[in-house]
Amino acid sequence: ARPEALHFTSLLLHSVSAGILLMAVHRLTGNVWLSFFSVAIFALHPLRTESVAWIAERKDVLSGCCFAFGLLAYTNYVTKPTTRRYGWVIGCVVLGLMAKPMLVTLPFVFLLLDFWPLRRMGDNGSAVRAKIWPLLIEKLPLFILIIVSCAFTYWSQKQTGAMSRWSADLWGRAGDIAGNYGFYLFKLVVPINRTVIYPQFHLAFPVLLLLGAGLVAATAGVFWKAFRWPWVTVGWLWFLGMLVPVIG
Repeated sequence: ARPEALHFTSLLLHSVSAGILLMAVHRLTGNVWLSFFSVAIFALHPLRTESVAWIAERKDVLSGCCFAFGLLAYTNYVTKPTTRRYGWVIGCVVLGLMAKPMLVTLPFVFLLLDFWPLRRMGDNGSAVRAKIWPLLIEKLPLFILIIVSCAFTYWSQKQTGAMSRWSADLWGRAGDIAGNYGFYLFKLVVPINRTVIYPQFHLAFPVLLLLGAGLVAATAGVFWKAFRWPWVTVGWLWFLGMLVPVIG
């Protein structure tokens, strides 16, 4: 069999994702160069391109395409809320979940965008507390979809034994979470020694403790400066949240 067509399809999907993402980020920020720079990182970073080169990881580039369309659809909906435009948002979420359950985090990304740059939550703590509940209710159909997806995914993962690689006790699970976040942060900055399946790794307790403390401190810091540096808060919580399905 000739793999050229399969590789081309993955490359095409990734290219479409980058193009749609560029449109979405530009509409969100209004800054051409900032949009181009951020999307270029997505399009060219080794952690993204490995899914394009790996034919069997089609689900990743396909879900990424749905994710990009979802961001654009949500931006269009917020610009002019209509039932039809909300239907497009639901459609993107459904297709994304069908491609890969990783996209259970997409409604929470929408909430982050509501905070910044859409600024639907206001610019102080009181405004956020007053406006967040209507925004949560607005996304109730999306939350129902992800609950159903999580239930099916949990059942299938348990049936296949995919969950047995994680620690069973509370402290062991906390160590897995801290270690995996540290792993992804390292690969983000130093994307070397990549492989099809990453082996399990075991870090010393002091290292895990340091990683956990660093994650907690960084998260507390971005909340403290949320209204002064909203882009930092959204970026950090986006990173933390999108990885929740794969950190153990």
